[in-house]
Amino acid sequence: MTKSQMTQSQTPSALAKFAILLLKLYRVGLSPILAFLGVRCRHFPTCSDYAMTSFSRHGAWRGFWLTLSRLSRCHPFGSHGWDPAPETLQDARWRPWRYGDWSWRARPAMSDDGLAAKTDDGDA
Repeated sequence: MTKSQMTQSQTPSALAKFAILLLKLYRVGLSPILAFLGVRCRHFPTCSDYAMTSFSRHGAWRGFWLTLSRLSRCHPFGSHGWDPAPETLQDARWRPWRYGDWSWRARPAMSDDGLAAKTDDGDA
């Protein structure tokens, strides 16, 4: 691993824990209502799972930008498919929007063995 890569945090900050608590409340309270109305996430893992993983791995600041970029892709004209939270991040310093993936391209489908399948353009 290079010096410019950031590894996951050992323990989330208090702000990250608070964000995770809010996400858990959303999953218990609002998410079932939205699912009943037909609103579903286009990605796997779901956007709330992605957000909780991002906050627990990368803290409140980086987790916020990762979650914001994921939510910006989750709409009818956005991307879909297998899109897990990143294990490590490049150091973005004063450009925090670079933590997220803002591309609307389709994500690779998940195969039967739980791994992302190869796409035609060679992405995994």
